[in-house]
Amino acid sequence: TQWATSLALAPLSGEVRTGKQGPPSGRRLRQLAESVEAGNPGADVVVHIGDLAYATGYESEWDYFMSQIEPIASAVPYMIGQGNHERDYPGSGNEIGGTDSGGECGIPTQARFPMPTPSHRQDQGWYSFDQGPVHFLMMDTEMSAGNGSAQLLFMQADLGGVNKSVTPWTVVMGHRPMYSSSDNPDGFDRANGPWWPDVELVLMAHQVDLCLWGHVHNAEVTCPLFRGKCVDAPTGQYAAPVHAVVGNGGQSLSHFPAPSSTYPPVWSEWRFAEFGYSTILVEGADRLTMDFFADRVPAPNQKVHTLQLERGIDH
Repeated sequence: TQWATSLALAPLSGEVRTGKQGPPSGRRLRQLAESVEAGNPGADVVVHIGDLAYATGYESEWDYFMSQIEPIASAVPYMIGQGNHERDYPGSGNEIGGTDSGGECGIPTQARFPMPTPSHRQDQGWYSFDQGPVHFLMMDTEMSAGNGSAQLLFMQADLGGVNKSVTPWTVVMGHRPMYSSSDNPDGFDRANGPWWPDVELVLMAHQVDLCLWGHVHNAEVTCPLFRGKCVDAPTGQYAAPVHAVVGNGGQSLSHFPAPSSTYPPVWSEWRFAEFGYSTILVEGADRLTMDFFADRVPAPNQKVHTLQLERGIDH
């Protein structure tokens, strides 16, 4: 059986600029909306991994954002993850973070975007779904994923049940990154997940191909990575998850340290501190291609990087 599916990744760190942040922008959302309205959506699913509207308690921000995505979300599945600016507030139940939701505590997000959570509780925002040849798992990085937690137990059972003959590719997503060289070039980004060592063992055990993260406002791609070190494997064979930070969608950018004798780390293969967006094309069981595009710098919609994963028949 041959499959082909195109996956558009919406900006992951705030596309709308309204109220607190200036006049509305949202160029990439407008482009996608125009293609949908023309009858050519160009994508089978849109994934927005947290920090959706940056509303932080201002209802008008949600109104602007929802009007921007309406042409897209009414035609293409619009799958979301919860980030710190949706969920975090002291005493509200999140395991990490501070006051970044402005007191929303996830309620406006969960009411607008009910996702297929296995517990049927939107506040436990982890879930999975299949799209074409890809099995997707969305983490809730504002909640614990340490050993024995409900989230890690779900991940172990869910990934353990993936039928690679049906969905030969596995992509795990979450807002806060496991690896980001602008946050911590030495290895795990433990400030954004003290449980990352536990999670990484599960990713390796179940041969997760790609991890997508937001939160840090730049773009970065790693080598196949485990315990902070690149992993080699024969061509076409599984080595380890590749990590892609795709948080350069519209909020203020996070810049990378200047090159030095210790930076960048060997595992950081590509970095981009300009606004942009990303797409994924999956062609059967053998090839996954992720393209990164610039918003305006160096040129509008210019492709600036391509990540290609290839697998043999025994993937």
